[in-house]
Amino acid sequence: MPTSAAGSDPAPARAAWRPLGLTLLELLVVLAIVGIASVGVVQAWRGDADRRLDRLATELRDQIEAVRALARASGTRAELAWDAEGLRWRGLPEAALPELPRARPWPLENVALTLEPPQPALALGTEPMGPPWRLTLRHGERTRALAFDGWGAVRVE
Repeated sequence: MPTSAAGSDPAPARAAWRPLGLTLLELLVVLAIVGIASVGVVQAWRGDADRRLDRLATELRDQIEAVRALARASGTRAELAWDAEGLRWRGLPEAALPELPRARPWPLENVALTLEPPQPALALGTEPMGPPWRLTLRHGERTRALAFDGWGAVRVE
């Protein structure tokens, strides 16, 4: 039988407490997924020309480092020359670095190289230290630069 005294009624059954919205962990997981997906979209959006220019700059840096090492080890001076036709390595012994192209057409059309300070060719000598230089590759509006500070390794910027 129901009573009317205060506090004599049993408490009404509460529904289980359910949070509204997302927890912090769920939100972080969603943000991580969106971040990873956006990196893929940006890479695809960059375009093939950017990737090819990156590849050309990296390949040229690797060639320069190989020739620097050879020049120091063998006491030989070498030069990297370029024109509208492509790249040429001069001064290397024929048997040295056979994988290095002695003359090579540009893999990208309309690529221009500029050397700072201005010189007709990039000279690599027998000393580990040398004057600093910056070689800029330009393809339309896109640029990549190879920089040498006079002592360390050549960097792609």
